[in-house]
Amino acid sequence: MSLLTRFQRYIKDNQLLTERDRVLLAVSGGRDSMLMASLFSQTSYQFAIAHCNFGLRGTASDQDEILVRKFCKENNIDFFVNHFDTAEFAKKNGISIQMAARELRYSWFDYLAEENNFDAIAIAQHHDDQIETLFVNLFRGTGIRGLHGIRPKSNKYIRPLLFLQADEVLTSLKKYDIPYRDDQSNFSTDYLRNKIRLNLVPVMREISSNFEDTMRKNISYFREEKNVFEQLLENERKCFFREEKKWICIDKSILSKYTSNLAVLFQLFKPYGFSKGVLQNLLDQQKAQPGLIFESAFYELLLDRQKLFLRKKTPAKKDTIFLLKKSEGTLKRENYNLQWSIIDDSNFNNHPDIAMVDAEKLQFPLSLRKWQEGDAFHPLGMNGQKKLSDFFIDKKFSRFEKEEIEVLVNKNGEIIWIIGVRLDNRYKIEENTKKVCKFVLKR
Repeated sequence: MSLLTRFQRYIKDNQLLTERDRVLLAVSGGRDSMLMASLFSQTSYQFAIAHCNFGLRGTASDQDEILVRKFCKENNIDFFVNHFDTAEFAKKNGISIQMAARELRYSWFDYLAEENNFDAIAIAQHHDDQIETLFVNLFRGTGIRGLHGIRPKSNKYIRPLLFLQADEVLTSLKKYDIPYRDDQSNFSTDYLRNKIRLNLVPVMREISSNFEDTMRKNISYFREEKNVFEQLLENERKCFFREEKKWICIDKSILSKYTSNLAVLFQLFKPYGFSKGVLQNLLDQQKAQPGLIFESAFYELLLDRQKLFLRKKTPAKKDTIFLLKKSEGTLKRENYNLQWSIIDDSNFNNHPDIAMVDAEKLQFPLSLRKWQEGDAFHPLGMNGQKKLSDFFIDKKFSRFEKEEIEVLVNKNGEIIWIIGVRLDNRYKIEENTKKVCKFVLKR
């Protein structure tokens, strides 16, 4: 079977592309990417080439660009190039040169795909890269998630050369006289991946004559087992995790179920970045007074009475007061719209998102703001006054829910309506009401 046929079959078997897809090839000028570009040029796929010049190897970086540019010109291929100040980016962000180059190239590839309607982005990684990645992850302690190797397809990114080994790549380049350039940094043992490629893998080949085939099988087994593991975790999340409003509501019984099995609890919360230390603290505090918050880098978890509430962290916003200056209008907010107008129909509507108010008692401008400690109102159906904080306790509102609550306030300072919750009894429609102002909350 020819190399081109194997290439096309691998794409089809792994559903990497359809005939209509437009592909952006990431081509450095090295062995793997030049072979990939040559193979694509022999197919009917619509594609273009993107090249990153990281400016790290002086004239050698420029020679890489010249090679790729020449290949595109000779084969009438659309060519994109970007010059990066990689060293400056690494210094500014306090990261390694390798990490900086990775962030820069993938951000640019994503941008190009979005701006030019590419359906996929092809990366030239082969089977030996799979093995190297497995060992890199093993040394870094990533657990089972790091042992399944490189996926043939991940979102828009495809890797159509994973069926090839490194020696096959080199043989094919020589056989078809495909030009390429070697990056000399690939032969330096300053980097972990290179140490694995140049030192560890040769020893493993001496130990096992079928090393590559064995590792191919292992990677396949790891991937299958990880998929089973992830499916079981997802099924468990469906039992306990439920999206609710702006956060995720979690049945608190999950804590008692996994009190003695922190490893499973850690895996269930892993997508949200909580460490084992934080989760152990949560287990230790599960019977504490409601209101405690536990944090990861991007999420916060609220311990409430019967539930846990999980939400993304957001920058603190300054409380704003919005004025309603006329007897009718629309106020557009981030998460809802509030509409109000004078109506003839005085039939009472008890939907929480609708407030029917005696219009003659309103003094404009009204104000809409977050509730504050010390606020009080007369709940609909009651003659007496109640603090909002006590009312929220009676309603068993969580801390997250209370943070979201806003109130509509008359010019005289009286609360008219806890938005979407309860009307003030002083503003309800009565038998002698002549004009009705209807407020409608549209989420």
